Amino acid sequence: MNYNKGIALMGLCMTAIGLASTLFYNMSMKKRGQTGKAPAATNDVKNDGRFAMKSVSSHKRIKETVAIGNLHERIGLPAAKTRLHLAELNRERNDGTSPIVSSSDNTVSATRIHGKAIYQPDGRAREFCLWACNLYNGCSNNCDYCFNNKSIMAGTLGGIIVSLKKSLVDTETAFEIFKTELTRWRSKIIKDGGLHFNFVSDPCLAETIELNFRCMDEAQRQGVPCQILTKCADWLDHPAVQNVLSRKGFVSVGFTLTGRDDLEPGASTNRERIQSMKELHNAGISTWASIEPIIDPDLSFEMIRETAGFCDHYKIGILSGKKGYAPQQIRDFVAKVQSLGHTSIYWKESLREFINKQ
Repeated sequence: MNYNKGIALMGLCMTAIGLASTLFYNMSMKKRGQTGKAPAATNDVKNDGRFAMKSVSSHKRIKETVAIGNLHERIGLPAAKTRLHLAELNRERNDGTSPIVSSSDNTVSATRIHGKAIYQPDGRAREFCLWACNLYNGCSNNCDYCFNNKSIMAGTLGGIIVSLKKSLVDTETAFEIFKTELTRWRSKIIKDGGLHFNFVSDPCLAETIELNFRCMDEAQRQGVPCQILTKCADWLDHPAVQNVLSRKGFVSVGFTLTGRDDLEPGASTNRERIQSMKELHNAGISTWASIEPIIDPDLSFEMIRETAGFCDHYKIGILSGKKGYAPQQIRDFVAKVQSLGHTSIYWKESLREFINKQ
């Protein structure tokens, strides 16, 4: 009997200690003005279900949009010079944006996180982002130059056959895995600028769009900005994307532009991608272009010239492997691009190294 009373008394003491600790913690958090809750992502979908369309000035949009990874870096290049050096290419305008991230970046520990859905990219993929999400292998865009299709890793990466990653089992399991990993690393992802969709596939393919945008919707709800890169242009009216596109401060949409439709037979044409970019820009959504790979410098320049009025940021890189141009041609290309006066360009490390060759 005395033993039971002792156990009961001990339980009451532990409960009292727990309540006191909780009360003290809540009072401390209240005093600091902290709630511990994820910032709410607003949803301003119009009554017709489509993301709100209205003209917003480029200056206002950039100032109001959350910087995604390195999307708003500025690099100054003196257009008059024909010989450009790494120091000149790396010169940033100090406007409070994120620093350049390259393969040597050490802002995240050397031990990368590799979840089943979310991971920290290695090597030069880090010039796009510090965190990415890959849910599918394979891409039906069937680009002639793509490592996914032509490299020795094509069998592992899926080639042109699109399929959910085996480790994700099925779409519902994949979504639950994504939510678990997002919750685990959420604060780090937000600190590092957001989440990129995707490297190994295209997030806007018919086979991939619903799960990718469902995951983006969840990420935004937890205050995580999302960055999209696609070669598709026919998805803006898809029901699955409307919530994501309506949260304008939490999304940035990029299109790969090469000017070579013949090398991208499964993708939307470059002209169609440009039109979709313009429509997104007019809706007040942050836009960017991946001018990579440069296959023909003249065509790549035309892509930039045609989009300069409604593309907020460019990332520009050269073709890997054998190229049909010399370093001097890329130096001339850089000078021409700079003459356009666009203030938000990231010159990728591959290009910076190439133009410093003799």
